[in-house]
Amino acid sequence: MQKNKTKDAVINIKVDANLKDKATRLAQALGMPLSLVIAGGLRQFIVKQGISFFTLQSERGETAFAELQPSAYLEEAITEARRERARGGHHSFSSAQEAVSFLNSLGRSKKKAKTKI
Repeated sequence: MQKNKTKDAVINIKVDANLKDKATRLAQALGMPLSLVIAGGLRQFIVKQGISFFTLQSERGETAFAELQPSAYLEEAITEARRERARGGHHSFSSAQEAVSFLNSLGRSKKKAKTKI
C-alpha cells in the first residue's frame, strides 16, 4: 500500500523584514514553522472565499492589529434589517431578473399612488 504523497509548491513573497521576523518568532514560540501559519492562512482564504482585513491601531506607541469593526450607523442598519426579516418583511428571489422586476413594480406602484391623489 502506497501513502498519498502531496506535491509541495514554493511561494516566494516579499514582506517587510520586521513583519517576517516577528511572525517567525511567534510561530516558533507556538512550536510551529512559519510555513504552517502561511499555509493555514491560504486554506482559510479558500474556505471563506475571502479575506479579513485588518487596520493598524497605535496604543502607547506600539503598533497593533485589530479587525475592522462596523460603524455605529452600519450596526444600526444591520439590526434594523434583522428585525425586518424577523417580521417577515423581506423578499427572496431566484434570479437577478426576478429581483429587478420586483424593484420595477415598486416604482410603478408608487407612481400609481401619486396619480390617484
